[in-house]
Amino acid sequence: MNRRIERRLLIILTFGFFCSFILVIHNSLQVPKTSLDSSEFRQLNEKLNKFENSLIKEREELEDLQLEVDRKFAQHPHAQILKNLVLPLKPWLEPIPIVVFACNRPVALREHLRKLISFRKDINQFPIIVSQDCDNTQIKSVVVEFGENVQYIKHISSETARIKVPKEHRQFAVYYKISRHYKLALSHIFDKMGYSSVIITEDDLNIAPDFFDYFLATRPLLEVDKTLFCVSAWNDNGVPEFIDETANELLYRSDFFAGLGWMMTRDFWQEIGPKWPPGFWDDFIREPAQRKNRSCIRPELSRTGMTNFGQKGASGIFIAPSNSTKWNGYDTKWEAPRNVLDGL
Repeated sequence: MNRRIERRLLIILTFGFFCSFILVIHNSLQVPKTSLDSSEFRQLNEKLNKFENSLIKEREELEDLQLEVDRKFAQHPHAQILKNLVLPLKPWLEPIPIVVFACNRPVALREHLRKLISFRKDINQFPIIVSQDCDNTQIKSVVVEFGENVQYIKHISSETARIKVPKEHRQFAVYYKISRHYKLALSHIFDKMGYSSVIITEDDLNIAPDFFDYFLATRPLLEVDKTLFCVSAWNDNGVPEFIDETANELLYRSDFFAGLGWMMTRDFWQEIGPKWPPGFWDDFIREPAQRKNRSCIRPELSRTGMTNFGQKGASGIFIAPSNSTKWNGYDTKWEAPRNVLDGL
């Protein structure tokens, strides 16, 4: 909103300056008085006065609108949180594990782990844990290749567990398998391993160079601002024509849960874990009963991207639109979130 107001005001002022410049040039030419009669001068003067009054009125309206926007934002509960934030926020020192969900794509997993390890600066700050729920033996072999850099969790497969899928949802059985996998992995991370937060990725994701720094810088927000429930690395509307490609540090609050590389806390898990759904877990999180008017932080430029490995699996139908999204390819030096805007 503020950007649009500023842009409109700039256009009006620029146009006014241009008209004034033309008038000065016209006067400097010293056109003989005989070239225009008094009625024409009067008409020009009236038009100029009218335009000047219009500019003054536009400026007053814009100032009033800005005051109204500021007033309404000041009344919003999110504004009080932002007002009370002391920047820079205290650095987050606790470990934040990265859980990589995998099933039967060993090549995709290898590439994803290579990228994660290449950008990770501290193995203790960001332990990487691969979680597998199906019985493809190559997945464990890939994990072993990375030695102590990667941990491994193997769950009983959905086929062995014989999960129940409603008859009308048989064609969506994969979403029930995924939901079960998420519940098992998150329960292991929070309930058994005792971590306070987790970053969730899948083996078909690409990541930006500042992926880890982005989450490390935003993790304190989840601690101090209880109107937030997650931080996502993905912008669903991040196509070039809708974003500012230079705004590497620009963050937004969004009432839409995006996923595709995201972070949540143990507190949120303890809230939603007991009622975790048998299927369609992401739609479940988007429901008002879970969201409770809370927001998720997301970036202007995505910190994740979908790879072509996603063509095989549940993400296949989404890969075309996801690949058109602009994502950050630079190593942004995150110190603290500087721009957290409300209300997308």
